[in-house]
Amino acid sequence: MWEEDKKINITIVGMGYVGIIQAVGLNILGYKTKCFDIDTGKIDNYKQGEIHIYEEGLKEQLNDSLRDGLIEFTSDVNSAYQNADVIFICVNTPENDDGSSNLKYFYQAIEGIKNTIRKDCVLVIKSTVPVQTGEKLQKAFSDFAFKVNVISNPEFLSQGTALKDFLNPQRIVIGGADQESIEKIKQLYTGLDSPFVITSNTNAEMIKYASNSFLALKISFINDIANICERVGANINDVTQGMKLDARIGDRYLKEGLGFGGSCLIKDTMSLAHTATSYGYKPQTLISALETNQKQIYKFLDLLYMSNVDLYGKTIAVLGLAFKKNSDDIRHSIAIKNILKMLELGAKVKVYDPKAMEKFNCDGVNKCTNVKSCLENFDYCFVFTEWDEFIELEEQDFVSLMNNPVVFDGRNCLKNICNSKIIKYYGIGV
Repeated sequence: MWEEDKKINITIVGMGYVGIIQAVGLNILGYKTKCFDIDTGKIDNYKQGEIHIYEEGLKEQLNDSLRDGLIEFTSDVNSAYQNADVIFICVNTPENDDGSSNLKYFYQAIEGIKNTIRKDCVLVIKSTVPVQTGEKLQKAFSDFAFKVNVISNPEFLSQGTALKDFLNPQRIVIGGADQESIEKIKQLYTGLDSPFVITSNTNAEMIKYASNSFLALKISFINDIANICERVGANINDVTQGMKLDARIGDRYLKEGLGFGGSCLIKDTMSLAHTATSYGYKPQTLISALETNQKQIYKFLDLLYMSNVDLYGKTIAVLGLAFKKNSDDIRHSIAIKNILKMLELGAKVKVYDPKAMEKFNCDGVNKCTNVKSCLENFDYCFVFTEWDEFIELEEQDFVSLMNNPVVFDGRNCLKNICNSKIIKYYGIGV
């Protein structure tokens, strides 16, 4: 076992969302971390305490770690790996067009580790990788010059609360075949109040995919229910309130909207469906969840089309780019997909998001500096992200600024105007 004074050489590979949270989270637990990425610009920014993602409290904690000498950043592969006792792989694994996981960066990292390590170590997979990847990787290291034990330790972070999620996990999953390595990784997290799930690599990978796919199913299901509510005269807010009180159902991810976006749910559900298909099984619920989500994205534009509304030359205010509040992540953004369709239809589009503006560039879209300028002289308003400053808008804000106050609320978050007699308001399932 490692010494209790926490003198252990930890390297984090991949300084994206998962990597920086893992590094800073371990710093909070008292461990030093060395952080490696091939992107020298990103590494230079981190060295200066600058961060490329928005996550509440993360920048401040990063600067505390730098000040206390707990974190080091490097783009030098030798410095990153040679003395490492444990290496966390946190690189991105985006989806391919067919839904499978693109493991290019993952195997680039593995190759760099193979060519550089000079001692026995524990290799921990935090990247979301296809089921059986860990076991295959362990076999690949079976005749290696040094003993490398592969552990699967998937992350369960929600963007917007990621650092809090690291420090207050609902469970910590550790999968592997070598019991000593499992205990070593378990020891790293002993400062956290959480149950441990100790299992195999394959089971750990499956837990990750099954968890995210189930969340995708919940969102697609409640959107189906919301669409039924519209047709039968029920109100989805009352319906979900009644459902959430059932402990078997719970209240998280039971939220109607225009579908799920972000970096995980679509990617992971597609990947698991692709894996199932490759093994000769058709995962109908996963496929249906993805199909339902795709149909939900353009719900409001479809409504306008069915109402014979021509958007050519119309001015549209778009509030929100990020796939969820308290995040600047625009991957699989529902807002951006709708914006592109609006432009195709000849609309004039202005957009505002309090955190994600720098990450979005699109010809023909006017980027506004605040919500009021975005709403000024507009025909239609579409709300895609439930930022607090949008929720706080009053009826007069819309009436005084818009040409024709028609509001499409893709988050059912505008409680101040949903019952307005002046504004034409459209929500989901209400």
